[in-house]
Amino acid sequence: FFQRASQIQPAEVKWRLMVTSCYRRMNAFQKALELYEQIHKEYPENVECLRYLVALCKDMGLPYDQYQGKLGALERSVLPTAARMGGGGGGGGQLTRAAAPSGAADQGQSAA
Repeated sequence: FFQRASQIQPAEVKWRLMVTSCYRRMNAFQKALELYEQIHKEYPENVECLRYLVALCKDMGLPYDQYQGKLGALERSVLPTAARMGGGGGGGGQLTRAAAPSGAADQGQSAA
């Protein structure tokens, strides 16, 4: 379903993230990593993608400092803007926040 949706709406990154999430849940970690890296190249400011890249690299025992640094910079620059705008964006913002509890605490500690 998500793969077909990503074909119908190729400019909508959420479908590609959903497809990649399915690979991750099937334990096809290398394929998921490749897809997340492709998405990141096309959408370098997508916070959700960066969060998953950091988490996946940690799980696979791969270096993640590059993604961690980009994520921290984006969160400092993008998220305060969204908060000032009332957190608009509906589901997109909530998906991003839903992913935050598992990774955000770790990220804050490792950056300190």
